[in-house]
Parts: sequence; C-alpha cells; structure tokens
Amino acid sequence: MWVRASASARRRSPAQEAWYYDQQVQAARLFCVSVLALLIAAASAGAATAARYCWPGVTIPRVTIPAVTIPAVTIPAVTIPRTCFNGVCVLAHHYPAQHYATQHYPAQHFPAQHIRGDCFKTAAAFAPWRTTVRVRNYRAIDPTYSPQLSTRYWSAAGIAVISVPNPYAPGFGQFNAAGFPKNQYVRPYVRSDGTLVHGYWRNSPADGLPTCRIISC
Repeated sequence: MWVRASASARRRSPAQEAWYYDQQVQAARLFCVSVLALLIAAASAGAATAARYCWPGVTIPRVTIPAVTIPAVTIPAVTIPRTCFNGVCVLAHHYPAQHYATQHYPAQHFPAQHIRGDCFKTAAAFAPWRTTVRVRNYRAIDPTYSPQLSTRYWSAAGIAVISVPNPYAPGFGQFNAAGFPKNQYVRPYVRSDGTLVHGYWRNSPADGLPTCRIISC
C-alpha cells in the first residue's frame, strides 16, 4: 500500500502533499474496516452453523489378548542365473539367506470402558453424518501400528462396538492448524510393543467409513 515517493511527488506543494497523505490514510482506514467486516461475518457464519448434535453411548468390554509366539523363519538363499534376451544379458544375482528370529507377544489385558451418550453444541462439521471412522491403513498415521495385535483386539472387543466414535476423545470439535475440522475418528488400536492407543479425532477428508454406516444417524 505504501510506496516510495517518485521524483515528481517530491516536487508537490505543501497543500498537495497534505492532500496526498490524507488519501493514503483514508485508504488504510477503509482497508482495515473491510478486513474487520470480513472477520465478523466469518465468525457470525460459524456461530450460525453451530447446533446441538447427539451421539450414542457405547461400552467397550474388557479384552484379553492371549500370548502368542511366532516361530523363527529362515528364507533360504537363492541365485538367479545369468539371463539373455534378444542379445541383452543380465548378470547372475545372488540373494543371501534371510533369518527372522522368533517373536513372542505376551498376553495383553485392556480394561472395559464406558462412553456415555450425550449431545454437544458444536459446528456442523462435527454432526455425525459429516464424520467418518478410519477403518484401514493405520500404518500411514503410525508406523508402530501392529495389524496382528490390533485385529485381535478389535475382534475381541467387537468390531461394531470399537468402531463407534467417541465424542469425548481428543480432537473432537476442534480444527487443525490449517483450519480444517478434525472430523475423522481413529478407533483404538494396538502398537507392536503392546501399547493401546486410545481413539482420537483427526482431519482426513478423502478416506474413512461414513459414521452413519456404523451408528443410526
């Protein structure tokens, strides 16, 4: 908005300079008023879309995952011989043997948890029919995710029960740093070290199972 005065501007009379300065001040004031009006309008729109939305309660039963031992596995060495095709040859390649040690997972005990149903006054982005539940590709958000232990935990708890979103979990009703709603529920899962990660909410608009296919909306 503010620019360096040109040579011709520096030759203005005092009256012209005063007029020019006044015009700059008026333009700055108009800009500030316009920005403030936009912010007020956005806040009013957000308040107008806020409403009361209800979520059902659910009880996750106590779960015990028995101990399991995965025996050691050795993949023998293999050599792919030299191969030629149409005069183009690929050198022989040797792949050494691979040995994977025995893995033992001790028994895991997870207490029961009751999530009471309730109604919340929040933005429309967090209405049940506008949310989703993450049901696949957990390793993309946590490289320590264990598909074996998590699947056993979900099966023992009941997949229909464990998938019911928890509106009391961290992130519900919040927006991320970019301003997008955290409207995808990540159901509880188990890491490879046996740690239970409790459910939480994140933003992910492109995937997930619609919540209304899990609960009655």
